[in-house]
Amino acid sequence: MLRNPRDVLVSLYHFNKKDQTLKFDIDFDTFFEMFLEGCVMNGNWFAYNDEWLNFCKSNPERTLIIPYEHLLTDFETKVRELALFLNIEVTDEIIGNIKKETNVQKMKQTTVLPALDEFVRKGISGDWKNHFSGDQAAKFDKWVDENKKKYSKELFDLIGE
Repeated sequence: MLRNPRDVLVSLYHFNKKDQTLKFDIDFDTFFEMFLEGCVMNGNWFAYNDEWLNFCKSNPERTLIIPYEHLLTDFETKVRELALFLNIEVTDEIIGNIKKETNVQKMKQTTVLPALDEFVRKGISGDWKNHFSGDQAAKFDKWVDENKKKYSKELFDLIGE
């Protein structure tokens, strides 16, 4: 599962805030800078995901990449793609049941972790727009452009950059 780094930043920030074992007391602006510097879980987003992309390209029989945003916009197609990859036959009824059991509201009810107040938050794409200031959005865009010079074009194509 690959996700747009803007939403990864926001999701990771909230995950850390809600994990009671971390005693995370960092404001969003500071975390934003830490993310761009690669000083967060998994380090630099581009380096981490480029490494996975290279592994996936070297092991196509063992890996399937599904961008999170594609799952939100074309759930049925992506589930069928996953089923084909796993060599599992699915029907419309099975896909309907998967969709019902994996929606965000259902996951909020059924996913409970003792250290987290709320593991599943929103499950949407684009929530970064509610968190980034105008300056942060511009700085993030510049960061993306700088990383386009270092990492595979395919990685940027997958996340829609």
